Amino acid sequence: MDSETLAESLIEAIGAAQDGARDRVQEMVTELMAATGLPAKVDTEAVLEKVGAIGDAARRRFDEHHDDLNEVRRAF
Repeated sequence: MDSETLAESLIEAIGAAQDGARDRVQEMVTELMAATGLPAKVDTEAVLEKVGAIGDAARRRFDEHHDDLNEVRRAF
């Protein structure tokens, strides 16, 4: 697998993991609130936004590293 195909596959896998994490966070918050009997005061949308922001930052860093590696490869 060439580096571009590998990078695309990794980005897709990261996106799928982010989607799964976001869904699982929502499930966990819902389960926790139900188990404790507490009112749902947690802003799950804010939590999901934070998870998404972290994933987006990770993707940007991955892209930066990928670009850096391509520059090194071109230099050789």
